[in-house]
Amino acid sequence: MRAVRVSGGPGSAALRLQPWPVPCPRAHEMLVAVRASGLNHADLYQRDGEWPAPDGAPDTLGVEIAGTVVSADPTGRFAAGARVMALVDGGGYAEIAAVDPALAVEIPPHLTFQEAAGLPEALIVAHSNLVEIGAVQPGARVLVHGGASGMGSIMIQIARELGAEVVTTTRDPAKIDRLKALGARHVVRPDGTAFPGESSDAAAAGGFDLIVDMAGATTLRANLDRLNDRGTLILMGILGGTIGEIDVDPIILKRLTVRGTILRSLPIAEKRALATRAFSRWMGRVAVGAIRSVIDSVHPFEAVRAAHDRLENGGHVGKIVLCLDAGSTNRHAVSDQV
Repeated sequence: MRAVRVSGGPGSAALRLQPWPVPCPRAHEMLVAVRASGLNHADLYQRDGEWPAPDGAPDTLGVEIAGTVVSADPTGRFAAGARVMALVDGGGYAEIAAVDPALAVEIPPHLTFQEAAGLPEALIVAHSNLVEIGAVQPGARVLVHGGASGMGSIMIQIARELGAEVVTTTRDPAKIDRLKALGARHVVRPDGTAFPGESSDAAAAGGFDLIVDMAGATTLRANLDRLNDRGTLILMGILGGTIGEIDVDPIILKRLTVRGTILRSLPIAEKRALATRAFSRWMGRVAVGAIRSVIDSVHPFEAVRAAHDRLENGGHVGKIVLCLDAGSTNRHAVSDQV
């Protein structure tokens, strides 16, 4: 099979598409012929040697796939030929991947492989952060940083489904209307200030019950100031660095909760249970189109370097996807839909 390997990094120039052995599934795994693979920032960190794959995982990139089952499922859940999307520990940038069936779910008929490839991790992470940790209730005010990301676009929709008033951030005013179409009531800059013609700063800069942040250090202090009494800040990314200075007074005086989360290094039993709960809760809403996969662009397998460059440049809205099916119709290649 062909797989993307990393050689001579950092940067996208280190990516090499080359022959590689078909994975040998472990006793609890099945093989899936990959038709599409979603890109994540973790892929960039792993590519550049900043975040190695977990012990026992393939050292090839890619943690989200969509494709068809091609070997026996030891659990009996999926028949050969079933269309599935799945979370994997690695190896998603390849024509065949080993998949734990507990981390897979059947793709609704109306979804393309490309759309499905952008959903598994986002659904699991959004459910964990908004439902199980954040305990979002109807009427809560929720701030989702980086709403234009693949993860952010799903987080906005799920927070909306939970009945929250959703505020999200972007640096690009051209993205405002698309983020509002997903369910954001207000779209502001990362520092909480409003864009010209948008809601006042007071309406969106503070008073949140939950903040979900992918930036890390750069927004940490401001996030604490924006939270309501007994509010919660969930840290799930380090795009803005890892070292920051804060005033602990807001944490103490407002009795705040600051929680870090990471999915990839969870023990497998916890990950399986979380995936089951997330898919059970949200796949019905995906099936009826209430939650949509937002695709920024789809790139042929051979153009993996261009796909990584687009992710790093940050101009995207939604998910960037690799298409491994040369015969498919790439209707999202220049998509501007939400």
